[in-house]
Amino acid sequence: MSSLSDLHRTRHGLALALLPFSWLLSCSATSDQSSSCRTVANCLLDSAPICDAATLTCRPCTMGADDIACKNGRPTTPRCGPQGSCVACVTNSDCTGRDPLKPTCRANACTACKSAVDCQSKLCSADGSCAPLAEVLYVDNKNGTCTGIDHKGTIDDGFCTLRDAVLAATAGGKTLISVIPSTKSYAALRLTSADGVSSLTIAGGGSSPSETRIEGQSGEHAISVSGGGTKLALTLRNLDLQGGTGKTSGIACDTSAELTLSGVRIHDSGSDGLSASSCTVHADASQIFANKSTGISLTGSQYTLTNLMIWSNTVSGISFGGGSSGTMRFLTVYGNGTQTSSGTPGIDCGASSLLVEHSIVFDNLARSSSGTISLDQQLTGCMLSNVVTNDKSTSSGTYKSAIDFVNSVGDPSSIDLHLVRDSAKNRDCCVDKVAQTPVQTDFDGSIRPQGPAADIGAHEVQ
Repeated sequence: MSSLSDLHRTRHGLALALLPFSWLLSCSATSDQSSSCRTVANCLLDSAPICDAATLTCRPCTMGADDIACKNGRPTTPRCGPQGSCVACVTNSDCTGRDPLKPTCRANACTACKSAVDCQSKLCSADGSCAPLAEVLYVDNKNGTCTGIDHKGTIDDGFCTLRDAVLAATAGGKTLISVIPSTKSYAALRLTSADGVSSLTIAGGGSSPSETRIEGQSGEHAISVSGGGTKLALTLRNLDLQGGTGKTSGIACDTSAELTLSGVRIHDSGSDGLSASSCTVHADASQIFANKSTGISLTGSQYTLTNLMIWSNTVSGISFGGGSSGTMRFLTVYGNGTQTSSGTPGIDCGASSLLVEHSIVFDNLARSSSGTISLDQQLTGCMLSNVVTNDKSTSSGTYKSAIDFVNSVGDPSSIDLHLVRDSAKNRDCCVDKVAQTPVQTDFDGSIRPQGPAADIGAHEVQ
């Protein structure tokens, strides 16, 4: 009996002995999560990351005063942001020297650049990095007031014309040209293998392509590129292109040149938007509209066409003349053709049975041989996979009677073929319909998919 009482007393004493230790642990854990602190290491809440020296309590940071404290306590978020929490960046300069593929501060995080205005050099590269300032030549017609040829081609003293910049690129071994936005169109450019450049990128320096227009005069393409016997690869980004009157295109490509388009607008040209013969063409995230013939005309060419919005071209959206091969994915081809045209108004694959995938081909009009205006000949000779159309004659397409676009009527320049969000019609036709895709982004550069699967057409709406 005595030994049992001793056991109870021992347990009771042990419990009392451990009580201060458990209380200490409790207090220590509480202080880490509460407002009391000794250093920033004790302030674990994002909403109160700073230890106030006077009160020894955690508080929100103050912009302009607490950057050092943020850096000491949270090295990956060394700046005080506008909401009182420590963030990765406040300006683009905060991202300089970290990850070159994330040079831009967006929503207080370092990310890839998305447009020219994200970069000091006014040129955002395809990989999301900013081109180094010293590697770029600049063209600036100063709203039509630039004169002379004695310019350095720097961001402060740009060349007046694209032709002058090409000559300087050839002489200096450079490959990047940035075109400063202007209220006055830039003159057309013809580029051939004789110019001595094998690779060249020309990019608009504004926040949108409409700010930087290259325009051909009567009988003149806005951009003409011809490869010849040597390699010639031309990349065009963030530009607005318009061919002159007559049988001219916004862009003409021939003789084994390689052409890459990203974020360009091609419109109101005298003939085709893009005409390519014996070329390699990569076109992504671009708008092609209101050209007097076909949006894209390809003959004997290799192609990759993705995330394109093509509308209101007089004869056809896309037309193939034979001998071409490649991929067409996530296109929105709308309202091409006219009541007087008898050509295939949507996509004319000719006799090649070319594959069209995950695309919208809708409301493209043509006059049949009987004179009837019809929607039932929008595609010719194409193999279709996940193509939404209101062409009832296309047995392999997915027939739908309606799609909600942001704006599908009125002047072609105001049409917007982004899908309306939270639309029952769009959920029925297009949203979350593509389980697997090698195309990782959409027309706006947003990641595909946003939902459980990717959306059909150029725009990933969710």
